[in-house]
Amino acid sequence: MRGWVKAAAAAVVLGLGGWAAEPFARDWMLTGSACDGALPREAAGQLRPGGTHVEEESSRHTEELGSYTCDVTLDGGNDLFWMRAHTRRDDQDTAFMRTFPKDGWSWQAPLPDGLPGFLDDRGTISLMLPCPDLGEDDDGRPRKLLIRTGFGQDALTGVPGAAYRTVVAPAGAAHAAFAFAAAVSPASPVTHPDSAATVRTHDRSGPAGRQWPVPQMRKAEEEL
Repeated sequence: MRGWVKAAAAAVVLGLGGWAAEPFARDWMLTGSACDGALPREAAGQLRPGGTHVEEESSRHTEELGSYTCDVTLDGGNDLFWMRAHTRRDDQDTAFMRTFPKDGWSWQAPLPDGLPGFLDDRGTISLMLPCPDLGEDDDGRPRKLLIRTGFGQDALTGVPGAAYRTVVAPAGAAHAAFAFAAAVSPASPVTHPDSAATVRTHDRSGPAGRQWPVPQMRKAEEEL
């Protein structure tokens, strides 16, 4: 009898192991673990191009450096989603220097009403949140949290609601990691006028005229 029970238990373990090795099961597990479990599985699945699978996810919170990162990578090493959050002013200034080049202003657009941030010409979404728990910096200015999120070039960012949910939920996780009092909570959704378009980057460090997708920041119809 004991031998039968052991054999049955081993079969269950092997069955679960085989299931976990399946590509779609790995997609489910890795996506659900991304950004400390905050990345919505359904939304991330809608962003993933057909025929691709999630290869790796990583999240890291370094309190001493005031940073939080989250990455989801597809097979072949292509990005699906990434996030970088910083509380230190130097890190924030470095990020803004990439967004606002010295030779002029790059294309930008505001996010839907209630989201404190903007979208740049590379499809990067920047959110700036207050951090009352961290006090002031050396210059006496209230500290803030800069959260920058982006998608891989092949991500299906035109799916209504997918980019919106994918950005807001991990931003809340980064916010919670630092135990801030503010909240990421949009008041009312607005359709981005260029949500289905592509724009040309003015970043001289990349290929000239390279096109990047502009994420669809409108809520899904069922959320309205």
